[in-house]
Amino acid sequence: MVLGGPMGAGTTGPGSFRANGDVVMHADGVDWVAGRLDGASWVGVAWSGATRGGPRGRPGSVGRVKRPFWMHQVVEYLFGIALVFSGLRSGTPAVPAVAGGLTVAHAAFSVGPLSAFRVLSRRQHRVTDLVVIGIGLLAAGQPWVRCDTSARFTTVLVSLAHLFVWWQTDFRAAIDRDERVARRAAARAQRSAGGAVEDRAVALGRKAGRLVGRGVRAARAAKAGRDAQR
Repeated sequence: MVLGGPMGAGTTGPGSFRANGDVVMHADGVDWVAGRLDGASWVGVAWSGATRGGPRGRPGSVGRVKRPFWMHQVVEYLFGIALVFSGLRSGTPAVPAVAGGLTVAHAAFSVGPLSAFRVLSRRQHRVTDLVVIGIGLLAAGQPWVRCDTSARFTTVLVSLAHLFVWWQTDFRAAIDRDERVARRAAARAQRSAGGAVEDRAVALGRKAGRLVGRGVRAARAAKAGRDAQR
């Protein structure tokens, strides 16, 4: 699905590149598409299946829009802090406090805008997230460490919410700044080259039209001269 409107000449954005005649920018799970339609420039947003299970940058295919990784980190910090405070208020703090501390540490040691120690890549974080969620669920259900019903319920609820956030997160690595600038420059150059080719084509078409017109007028004049001599 594409939603769009008019765009000024030369408009572009970070991470843009040319694909199938269109200028496409992919950022945070959203495809920005630009091109020409009926002689007018336009720009729009295309939700595609690129984030999971679909061709990237292809308008017309509808997919799930995922959340950026920094938002995932924020939510993990909040979940971990909530579990720690829940444990401090409980008579049996061990289970929620340990689960909350593990969640906070997991977010802090992953590469991202809000990380404290850049140890785990986003691909690794995607896998270890499931491990952290599984540990939380097992800790809430285990019979060995004493834990009251309220703490168990809170740990299970937060773990399930964490699983939903994991499902909605885009774990792809952010485009490097230099690569983004290079793509923007390449898109601008390609767009300029396309405009130059189009201008040359228009000029050639006009010249050919004028030549044909002159030939028709010359033929008519010659025929009129022959008719007058008769």
